Parts: sequence; C-alpha cells; structure tokens
Amino acid sequence: MKSSLYLRLMAAFLLPTLACSLVSGGETLPPTATPEPEAEPTATPEGDVVDEDGFFVLNLTDSDQEGLELRAEEIFEGIINSGGDVNRGALLEAYAELAALERVGGDWRSAGPAPIEGVHMPQGRIPSGGRVNGFAIDPRNSDVVYAASSIGGLWKTEDGGQNWRSLTDAQVPLIYGGIEMDPQNPDTLYALLGEFDGQVSYSYGFLANGIMRSRDAGETWELIGADTFMAASVSSLVFAEDGTLYASSGQESVAQAPPDQPEFGIFSSTDGGDTWERLLSCSDFADCTPNPASGATAYLGGFFDLDLSTDGTLYTSLCFVQCNGTLILRSFDGGASWEEMNITNVVEDWAIGNEVNVQYVDEAQTIPYLDAIEIDVSASDPNVLLAGGGIHWFSDDGNEGFWSFVMRSTDGGDSWEWLVD
Repeated sequence: MKSSLYLRLMAAFLLPTLACSLVSGGETLPPTATPEPEAEPTATPEGDVVDEDGFFVLNLTDSDQEGLELRAEEIFEGIINSGGDVNRGALLEAYAELAALERVGGDWRSAGPAPIEGVHMPQGRIPSGGRVNGFAIDPRNSDVVYAASSIGGLWKTEDGGQNWRSLTDAQVPLIYGGIEMDPQNPDTLYALLGEFDGQVSYSYGFLANGIMRSRDAGETWELIGADTFMAASVSSLVFAEDGTLYASSGQESVAQAPPDQPEFGIFSSTDGGDTWERLLSCSDFADCTPNPASGATAYLGGFFDLDLSTDGTLYTSLCFVQCNGTLILRSFDGGASWEEMNITNVVEDWAIGNEVNVQYVDEAQTIPYLDAIEIDVSASDPNVLLAGGGIHWFSDDGNEGFWSFVMRSTDGGDSWEWLVD
C-alpha cells in the first residue's frame, strides 16, 4: 500500500518535469492559444497497463522500480513526516498566493477525462470522475443544488444538475467532507473541511482547519472555527430548532498535526458558528492518542457521526484510535451530559446469527470492534434510530473478516435489535 502511494506521488512529480524537458530548448517560446479539446472523454486504457485497482502500471525494471520508490519515499517523508514540525500556516499561505495568481494561456475548457471510463470500483468497472462527499438542496427550488467534493472544491447547479459551476476557484484548494444548509435560511451554507478517513486525510489532514461559511448562496465564503477544529475533520454539523449549531470532529488517520492541535470533541455555537463551546471531548469516554511507536503526532479517531432528534436528543458515535472500536453516546440536555448506550446484546445476537465470534479491542471484551458507526434518527418518530457500520469477526477455524452491521432502536437507544441482512 505504501509503495503504491509512493509510486503515485512520484509519478505526479516526474511527469510534469518530463513534459517540461521535452519542450525546453534554451529559447523563450511565444505565447500560444489553447488548442481545441477533443470531444471524446479520455478513457482508461484497457489491458495490462492498468492494475486491478484501476491504477496505471509503468512496467519498470526491478532496479528502476526500486529507485523510483526510494525517491518517492524521500519526497513524501520530506513533505509530510518532517518530525512533527509541519508549518501548516506557511502551506495555507502558499496555497492562497497560488490561487491569487493571474491565469495565463487564454481561455481553458475541460478536455477530459469527464469521466474516466471503466475505473475499478466496488460495484464493478464504471465511469468515475472523483469523490463527492455531500449535497445540499435548496427547499425553495429543487433545481438549486450544492455539492462538496474531496479536494475538488464546492459546486452549484441551478438547473437540476445539467450544468455546474465552481464556487471555490479563488479559494485555497481545500478538502471538503460535506456541505450543510441552514434550514432557517437556505442562502447560508456551511462546508465542512477535512475528511474523516482515506488516503487524502492521511497525507493532508493537517490542513483541515474549520468550516467555510457562505451567507449569500455560495458566492463568497469565510473561514470559521479555525482554532476549534484545527487539524481535525469536521465530521458532522446539525441544526437545532432554536438556531444552535452542533458539530463533531475527528480523523481516522493522519500523519502529522500541529503541536497545539485541540482534542476531538462535540461543540455548539449559538451565533452561527462565529464562536464555539466544547461540550464533550474524546478523552471523556475513550482514547484518541495513538501509540507513540506509530510515529503519528496527531489525535486519531474521534467523533464519526452526530445526529439530533426532533425532541432535542443528541446522538454521537465515538471511535477509538483509527476506529478500532466505537461507542454510541446520548445526551438529553443539549450536550451538557452524556451517557453510553449498551449495545452488547445486539452484537452477541449478530455473532450467534452468523455463527462467528466478534473481535474486541480490549482484554476484558467489553468494547466490540465496530468500525465507524453512522447514526440516523427518524424525522417522524424521535424514538426510532438506525445505526450501522462495520463489524470485525473471526471463526473457530481460523478465518476472520469484516462485515456490514446494522441495528435499530425503537425506544430512543435504550435497547437495540440486529437487522438481519
């Protein structure tokens, strides 16, 4: 996995350099117009040049492969693993200056891939154009939709998705994990910075630094909560009827973070996100501090999901380091106090029904190995909850694996039942 990452990073560094070397000849070339793009999207090549994960294969000799990986590792370590001294502010300032530079080369048009054909995905080989992490639909006009993408920025359509325009071309290229719309004012939007998991958060998670807010339907944006959520992904944002905002933070895997990174938590704001109050910390119920031997200098795990019922009850799922175990917590008083919900019986029912054993993360076997549980409360009945994610198991004959797991409560979380899949 790590070698694959290095190879892709190295290709990203080497290919532009190679392209420049092919056109450089010691003379200054006159400016040229952007050529007309081909109408057909670029397809992923068939055959041996693409591996089983959909990545290009360079077919290098063993010695070239080794050299390329060593160079990629050197570059990667120099950028990311710099002994905990990542200057996050300098990187953000550099990105901001880059975004402000005047564009050259005339008008540009997309020439593809749009999308790439035949990318290997869990559901098979399908057209793919990147990861979208959230949508927000204007209740006044369903043709107006906002989308948040991983690294790709924020987008808006006003014709039901036929055409999209970027809202963040002039912004720092940030990682967006979702977008939420104020139910009391649909022109106010909150874009959540950071992604809870994945390779993107591992490499660039320390750049997550709060929430982007727009009060004019996405035309302009401002950063809020930078100190509260610094170097942590904002995993969820929900709205109470009185206008209070509740937000959760966490991050499954990240290499580096600033030395003053705040602990993951649940936070509230009564002024639209200008200021935040901490209601809950990871250390109140779990441990989000990685083993020092791992080399990570950031908190890991934290709050994966947060939901609010119509009767005001808050529910959240709290991951241990890298989500090796998950607790489900509940608050009846707006986050002032929290209690852990007991899901032991439903986990045992699942194990018996599938004739396997459940892995636990502690020796006392009180914390089942549940991975990143998401919670959803019924809009029509606040007592009905669904929760699901992954569960790790092993069998008596030595096999082990990771399966999906879904459960339901009809009494606000007091008891749970396994939904047979």
